[in-house]
Amino acid sequence: MARFELSAHPISIFLEWARQHHGLELEFSEYVYVPRSLVDQRRPFRLPARDLTASWLEERLSALSPGWELALHSRVYHRRQISHIRMIDFVSFTTDARRTLDGVLPGIIDNSLYIFASGRSFHGYSLELLDPVAWIRFMGTLLLCNLPDKPPVVDQRWIGHRLIAGYAALRWSCNTVAYHQYPQLVEAQPAVGTHH
Repeated sequence: MARFELSAHPISIFLEWARQHHGLELEFSEYVYVPRSLVDQRRPFRLPARDLTASWLEERLSALSPGWELALHSRVYHRRQISHIRMIDFVSFTTDARRTLDGVLPGIIDNSLYIFASGRSFHGYSLELLDPVAWIRFMGTLLLCNLPDKPPVVDQRWIGHRLIAGYAALRWSCNTVAYHQYPQLVEAQPAVGTHH
């Protein structure tokens, strides 16, 4: 069984942020991972940001049915408005990948990106909210990180799935054999808890 460490889990960057955005509703889902599938089997649900706590996450993780995982969605709600958290599913996060990302999205690494090792890839979060049009532009721009004759930086299929669905999603659990660990923080800019 994979080890769960709250201080290294993605929730660690969202707890203070959620308190500052208590009028928001976050969106999550429970889902079944099927490799190379075109359709997700997902059960989406919303959570008021003020209700995001470590105990909520621990209870939700322990209640997952066998074969199901928990993911945070990029989509958040404030009254009738929809915004998106920036999320990235990296194939790798090497020095070359950093350089490429900085060329496509200047400043994002140094100013606002938190990187988590997922066991299979790397997950990136930036807590600046985007409107739906800006989010589509952001997702399209990510595709430009994959250069011809170079190893891929971002997961193109993930981007395709997420654009079709209308939201990004990154895993917060480790409940099936497909995954070997909970996402673990490997890099934070700025330091955890200081982002506004």
